[in-house]
Amino acid sequence: MIHITTVIAERTRKEGTDEDFQKYALPHLSKARLEEIHQKIDRTLQDSEVQPINTSTKKLPSNLNPETLLRTQLEPENFTETLRALHSTLKSVMTLYCRTPGGCEQELKRHKDTAKFLWVIGRHGTLITDEGGPLLEITTEKIKEHLKYGKSRTKRSLHEVTQYKIDGSYIEDTVRIRFTEKPETAIVLQHYTRLLLKNNSERRAYSKFWKADMSVFSE
Repeated sequence: MIHITTVIAERTRKEGTDEDFQKYALPHLSKARLEEIHQKIDRTLQDSEVQPINTSTKKLPSNLNPETLLRTQLEPENFTETLRALHSTLKSVMTLYCRTPGGCEQELKRHKDTAKFLWVIGRHGTLITDEGGPLLEITTEKIKEHLKYGKSRTKRSLHEVTQYKIDGSYIEDTVRIRFTEKPETAIVLQHYTRLLLKNNSERRAYSKFWKADMSVFSE
């Protein structure tokens, strides 16, 4: 039907008067015109560079406090490397790549959801170790309590974190995440959330987490 209408409208353009075309045919060409506009926009976006937008993340302190490094089972040098890895991961989560204002708003929401997902796992998860190294485990009941996520939303979040080199699994009533490049990052993530909560309210602690503010590790 759309094809027939388009053919008739185009014939009117060629054989009828301009007034006939404007009055009777043009309204029926909306789909074709929209497709043409979309193609032009797509070509423009493809030809333009998309600049990353970082949402005010903090730099990793250069003067790390030795006392904060000794509170885990990691050696100080390994802890420092792992802290850098965690900081890099959080910065990646908070960095947006969007082509339009509307797309940026949608992507920001998705990144905030990812950050909140990692916060809840670091905050309420249990640290365990298997043959693959350290990982964090949390019950779906805890996720539902703090994020209101059901099964499908939880699985979607596990899929989202894969782009940050995090493997996730959903087994019955348990969720697990493992940092693939440096598994010890799970240890530091849990340690980081606990330090943030030590001297901050839950809300303020998460605000610092969202900004990758690691001043709690500075001297």
